[in-house]
Amino acid sequence: MSRRFVSTLLALVCATAPALSTAQTRDATETAGPAMIEARVRHAAAVALMAQASTNATLYNAALAEFERAYQLLEGNPRRYLELKNIGDCHLGLGQTDAALDAYRRYLREGGASAENREDIEQRIRQIEDTLGSVEVLTSAPGAEVWVDNRRVGTAPGTVRVPGGGQRVIEVRAPGHAASRQTVRVVSRQSLRLRFALEPIGFRGLRPAYFWVTAGLGGGAAITGAVFGLRALWLAPRSTPGWATRRSPSASWSPPATATTSDRLALVADVFFASAALLAAGATVLAFVTDFHRGREHAARPARGWALLPWSSGAARGASWTVGF
Repeated sequence: MSRRFVSTLLALVCATAPALSTAQTRDATETAGPAMIEARVRHAAAVALMAQASTNATLYNAALAEFERAYQLLEGNPRRYLELKNIGDCHLGLGQTDAALDAYRRYLREGGASAENREDIEQRIRQIEDTLGSVEVLTSAPGAEVWVDNRRVGTAPGTVRVPGGGQRVIEVRAPGHAASRQTVRVVSRQSLRLRFALEPIGFRGLRPAYFWVTAGLGGGAAITGAVFGLRALWLAPRSTPGWATRRSPSASWSPPATATTSDRLALVADVFFASAALLAAGATVLAFVTDFHRGREHAARPARGWALLPWSSGAARGASWTVGF
């Protein structure tokens, strides 16, 4: 927002504020209670502060607090809406155009069709909107807050209005994620698109490599144990008469030597099966503490066919079928 535009609007503020104070005093109810008396005092103090504020943010903040308190005290008064113009003027003096627009629009809503200075407020709204640019904020954390120059202005993903004519610090914040910020130059009446990738903080889960290595070793141990087990069964002596002959008519069977080899093979098979069982248990535990989405936040779903994809949400993890057509 240009300094000339701000100066022009602030000049109008200083010129109209005393008149509003007089109007409110004239139209006050005859039986003014303590709340009405306090509202008048606070309004007068705020007008005095604004007259001295110029570009002093401290005085504008002090005047804003007084106007907001006066607005609260005037609840039920038909001219309460007039304080919204003063509140908007203070926000405008602080460069908070979003809050100023909100106050001016509330002035028109609460004042209705017969609101005083309605055309002036409508023109002021149009002038402010002409100085704003649009920023579309995209983020990997839905529902994140968008802050501009350390002021909350909206949520992401979505579009926010930002004062043009200079550089702005746009920051995105979300619970459980590290904040991300970008400094950009915003031009009035133009659109800009920004993308923020928020990194989760705290324990995200283990890398998928640990799970897949453990599962692979477990599967390999089970296969190896099965091979040794089948070999042991093949060489094991049988009590059934004629077993050796039925196995192979030309085979020469030596019970003592074959039994020793079979026992050794069976022992090796048992070791591999036990290892496979331990690795399977470890893989099951890892499945619940592994971040399977690491590095795949923006992965596209399959276009056709089906896929079995692991998923995680907070403490819950599992797998789901994904079908594309």
